[in-house]
Amino acid sequence: MILTILSMLLCLVGAGFLIARIVLRAQGRLGSGHLSKEQLDERSRLRRIRREAYLDSLPSVSFYHLVVIFTFASVLGLVLETLWWLVTQGSLQHRYGMVWGPFSPLYGIGAVLLTVCLWKIRKRPLWVIFLLSMVIGSVLEQLVGMCLEHVFGMVSWTYETYPDAITKFVCLRMSLLWGMLGCVWAHSIMPETVFLLGTPEEPVRTIIVVALTAFLVADASMTIAVSLRKGARDEGMPATNALERFIDQHYDDAFMQERFENVEYTTLPEPHEPGLPAKSTSVGFQDWEGASAKL
Repeated sequence: MILTILSMLLCLVGAGFLIARIVLRAQGRLGSGHLSKEQLDERSRLRRIRREAYLDSLPSVSFYHLVVIFTFASVLGLVLETLWWLVTQGSLQHRYGMVWGPFSPLYGIGAVLLTVCLWKIRKRPLWVIFLLSMVIGSVLEQLVGMCLEHVFGMVSWTYETYPDAITKFVCLRMSLLWGMLGCVWAHSIMPETVFLLGTPEEPVRTIIVVALTAFLVADASMTIAVSLRKGARDEGMPATNALERFIDQHYDDAFMQERFENVEYTTLPEPHEPGLPAKSTSVGFQDWEGASAKL
């Protein structure tokens, strides 16, 4: 809980500073109510010229931009997914993807991939960006879904029941959505975001990005360790070192149930006699609790 609060404070401080930076860069447009329409049009035209000149001067998006984009996309994706669940299901559900921070890293990774892959072709025809974004999003969902299932024994989403399902983790409607999102991202959101963020000239911005990077790496590392240990506990394997004992004490099944409400865990096939089918089940936390109560 303390680490979660500290991570949220870190994100709020960093976000507050960067948002203030963006507002200061954009305040010339905000205070233009006294200008005529012709003057506003001219100001907008000159700003677009400055923006394109700055973007064209960048050979690629910097690490600074990518860290900020990943952080904001991870937080925004978590918020939007939580609100979507509230509207469609009528209840609040934790949709966290990491053990400490308020992040859903799939959205952050998607935003970073779209930024890196679409940067050089952002001025190409929309159909090119649309198709490439479809491929990027579909491959990302497939790889992440397979990794979660086969490495960590976790299933965070599945499209198996969808009529347009392509694989367990990819469906046509979501691929089309990735394509549309890529078009909006490449032509509007990404250029404006990179331009407003600018170059980290002040030392404080560099410090914030370094701190965010360190925290994200630590959070991701602990999330991986906790998830692997959860799978080992489900197989009945006792803790063998100090780290595993620490995880069992502070990140037990109750914590995992509350933190990752949308995740189901798959058990490995049980030993079976030759000639008989192997048993393999996919269960959620409530199923585990029900089974434990029966025992």
